[in-house]
Amino acid sequence: MSLHEDLVRLAHRVPKFRGLIVPTLRSAGKWNSLPKGWTEESVKKFWDSTVGDVKHPVTKCIKKMEDKMDDPGAFCSSLKDKVDGPGWRHEPRKARLAARWLRRVASQDRYVEILETVGKAFRKSFGFTFELDLSEVPDVYHISIWDPSDEPAYAPTLSIMLEPDFGYMIGAGRHSTSYRRPPNYRKLIQQAMAEAKRAGMI
Repeated sequence: MSLHEDLVRLAHRVPKFRGLIVPTLRSAGKWNSLPKGWTEESVKKFWDSTVGDVKHPVTKCIKKMEDKMDDPGAFCSSLKDKVDGPGWRHEPRKARLAARWLRRVASQDRYVEILETVGKAFRKSFGFTFELDLSEVPDVYHISIWDPSDEPAYAPTLSIMLEPDFGYMIGAGRHSTSYRRPPNYRKLIQQAMAEAKRAGMI
C-alpha cells in the first residue's frame, strides 16, 4: 500500500487529522518530496501530534497507526526520517558503543589507580621509585618498583602485571606469583610487600 493510500485511510479513521491531511491527499507522495501544500513545519506538527514527547516515538507511532494502515512500520519510520533525519536508526548502536567505551575508560582509571596506590605505598614506606607502563595491548597494566639507591645494574625490581580478565602476577627477582581474582588495594599491597621481602628488597 502506498503512502497516499495510508493517508486516505488515516484521514477516514482519525477525524482530528482530517483537516491536515485531506487538502493534500490528491498529490501526496513520499516524505522526501512533500505532498502539495505540506511544509516541513506541518510534517513536524503532524509527527508531534501523533507521538508527543516519548522515549520511543516510532514505537508509539506504530502502535497508534497499526489499525489504521497496512504498513505502519514503514509509514512511521519514513516520517521519523523526514523529521529527524535517518541518523536515529543508528542511535542505539552508538549508545551501546559509547557506554562500552565509558566502562572501559572507567575500569582503566580504576586499575591505574590501584597500581599507583601500590607504588605510592612503597615510595612512602621505603623511598622506592615506581614507573607505570600502560601497554599498547588493551587491558594490560604494569608497574615496576625499585630502590633508587641501589646500583641500577643490580637493583632488584618488583613487577606487577595486571590483566583484569585473567588476574595478575607479582614478581621480584626469579620468583613470581600469579593470582586469578581481581585485586583490591590492601590485598595487593600486602602481596607486593611479601614478594619484595622474599626478594630481599625490604
